[in-house]
Formats: sequence, structure tokens, C-alpha cells
Amino acid sequence: MFKRVYCSIKNKNLYIEEFPKNEYLDYRGGFMKKAQGALEFLMTYGWAFLVILIMIGALAYFGVLSPTKFLPERCTFGSQFLCKDYLLDYNDGDPAISLQLQNNLGQAIYVTSVDASSQEGFGTCTDITVTDSDDTDAYDESADGSVEAISDGEYFTVTAGTCSTLGGMTEGSKYKVQVDVTYYAATSSSDFAHTVTGEIFANVEE
Repeated sequence: MFKRVYCSIKNKNLYIEEFPKNEYLDYRGGFMKKAQGALEFLMTYGWAFLVILIMIGALAYFGVLSPTKFLPERCTFGSQFLCKDYLLDYNDGDPAISLQLQNNLGQAIYVTSVDASSQEGFGTCTDITVTDSDDTDAYDESADGSVEAISDGEYFTVTAGTCSTLGGMTEGSKYKVQVDVTYYAATSSSDFAHTVTGEIFANVEE
């Protein structure tokens, strides 16, 4: 209990709260025990937290915790082209891209150009070929575009045989590649060409 000590200043009663000595010592002793317990907790478990943080940092540094490793592969080209299959090939340091698309435009088309690039692992790809389902050339890069119409619903294969590397790409790593396919309707002309942009996100195979 507190002890009240009264005093009088100019007819005004004042009082001062005072701890009894034994209660003050008990209070101080309890406080010190709690502080000591908290310090011991930090000393005991603080090292464990530090070790865990170091391990997480090491895993992140070596790419084990890279978010791309947990993302699923995908190949998307919107409704115009269905992506049936795809491949990113490391090819002994000279990467190549292959994908199979289906013409879902509702009409036959001519392919006039194909561009493939990636900011992550590839530069712009060259040596691009397009073949239809009969393995007939539907695009000739040297001839400035199409040589064979691709029918509605028909599958065609796009390959990019040479992609300049930007470094840091290894087998098993995942990379995102953008592919732009430019075409025009077989009943129209190249003056009315359109471009469909697709995206491949996949492991780089050996």
C-alpha cells in the first residue's frame, strides 16, 4: 500500500505518495527478474533467428528461392492462334525456339514475318522458318514473307534457329520469350497485315 504524507502550505493540504520500503524492494525485484528473463530469451533464441535469416539469404542468393522456379510453364497466343507445343533449346550455347500453332482465325492466312525475343535470356532471334502441317515451307525469311497459305484450323510450326544470348542462361532455367507473328488473310493483301503477340515461359532444355 502507498503511504500518504500530508503537509500544509498556506492553508492548503498537500500530500505525497510514498512507497513503503519493503513494497518498493519487492516491486523493483520483480521488475528486474522480468527484464532478466527477457534478456535470457533474446540471448537463447536470438542466435537461432539469426541462423535462420542467414540460411534464407543463402538460399535466395543461389536462386533456390527464385519465384520463377515455382511458376508453371505456359505458351499463350490469345484466341487467334492455339499453342499446341513449344520448346526452348539451349543447343550448346546457341539457343533455339520451336513452337507449334494452330490457325484459329476462321480463314486461310499468309505469314509475312516472325520475330522472337526476350529481355531475360535471348536477344532477337534470326534464321526463322515456318512450315505447315505437310512440312511445306509457309514462310521464307530471305524471300520477304509467305510462300504458302496456312488453312483455317491447320497446324504450323515456327522455329528460330539462332538466338543471340545475353549471358546467364543455363539449362533448366526458366525464361520468357515473346513471339510476334505477322500475317494477312489469303483473300486480302499484305497491306492489311496484322500482328499477334504470344508468350512462352518455359524451362530451357539441354
